[in-house]
Amino acid sequence: GVGEFICLVGASGCGKSTLLYSILGGVPPAGGHMHVQGEDIYAYSPAEMNRYQQQTIGIVYQQFNLISSISVLDNVALPMIFLGYGPADRNRRASELLRRFGIPERLEDKLPTMMSGGQQQRVAVARALVNDPEILLADEPVGNLDSISAEHVMDSFDEINDRDRKTVILVTHDAKYLPYAHRVFYMRDGKLR
Repeated sequence: GVGEFICLVGASGCGKSTLLYSILGGVPPAGGHMHVQGEDIYAYSPAEMNRYQQQTIGIVYQQFNLISSISVLDNVALPMIFLGYGPADRNRRASELLRRFGIPERLEDKLPTMMSGGQQQRVAVARALVNDPEILLADEPVGNLDSISAEHVMDSFDEINDRDRKTVILVTHDAKYLPYAHRVFYMRDGKLR
């Protein structure tokens, strides 16, 4: 539902990530339809799919997926280029989000690899939110982090859900994150239980 925090849980290889990428528009379902906000997203034209992926969905990956050759600020601002925003608007929005997720201004010009894993993941969260999507997908987003960094990132998702009223769909295999969720779906062999 709109504004819910949903956890998808299950063993490795059960289909959690595949379901997430299906919601993202990257993996058509083997059977049936994928409806997001009442629309069959796999019936979209390429232009409609592009708009959906850029404006409705934000995604955070386990491996951060930041571009190592550009600054932290530019990593966050990058998705706004494709929507036609100018440099001043991009940089202002990116900077606001970095502050919000605890990345100080002095780190904006640094390359992502000069930061800790927890900081890099908070940069990735800021990037996922920069186009103000309605749905935030997160694929094992704290899988590579120490427990304190993981808690900071999970609290960020909680705040995004609570304060921004964004729907959060989180894939995890770790039961300790289930209390964050309004609803939990268990997956086994590609099926929701």
